[in-house]
Amino acid sequence: MIENRNKTLQKPLLALETATPACSVALRLPDGKTIEKRSTGIGVHSEDVFVFIKALLNEHALGVSDLSAVLVSSGPGSYTGLRVASSAVKGLLFQTRIPLYAYNTLGAIAWAVRCKGFPEISGCDAVIDARRNHVYAQSWELCSDGIHPLTTVRLSELDEVSRKIREGVVVAGTGLDRLRMEKRSKMSTFPPEEVISAQHILHAFEVFKEETLSQWVEEVRPDLFEPSYYTGL
Repeated sequence: MIENRNKTLQKPLLALETATPACSVALRLPDGKTIEKRSTGIGVHSEDVFVFIKALLNEHALGVSDLSAVLVSSGPGSYTGLRVASSAVKGLLFQTRIPLYAYNTLGAIAWAVRCKGFPEISGCDAVIDARRNHVYAQSWELCSDGIHPLTTVRLSELDEVSRKIREGVVVAGTGLDRLRMEKRSKMSTFPPEEVISAQHILHAFEVFKEETLSQWVEEVRPDLFEPSYYTGL
């Protein structure tokens, strides 16, 4: 459950997104302003996550104790990226009472699509490259009150995902080029850089009703947190 959210928004919030080649760390200030530091590439997470956290806090004269909560991507996605973020939040919140919220990365992608295209766009198939011949995928309905999952997260072969793409639905995330190779030339898509960002989850945390947000965000104990790796290959 996400409790005392209005009170939580009165203090700074920190969010980490590392499930893909993008490394995004964002800080939401009490006035609603959001600042992001971002890099993209192979192996950037292990170095940049910690640098970005420190820089954002220092630039706004904040300490860890000033945060009301931390949000972290729980996957699916890159094993290394998710492990780096998990280690970062465990160290950051060690011996504190600051709550940690883990969010479904595919849900964050679907929310970004909703922000950009609703009501013209009513559905999103969120995908993340899983290498080999697979992607992580989940279908979402975009509604006036937020987003709702239509399927569970699945590890699927490229041709299976391509066959099941719904007409008129936007496909968003990483691995889009690989899906296009499966003869889906008429797909509507958003590029990854537009929908993968720690800023999106901060926005969702601010505007969603609790019952909707709780479908893809949950409070977890920092010391026990383990990302959802969805290993099955």
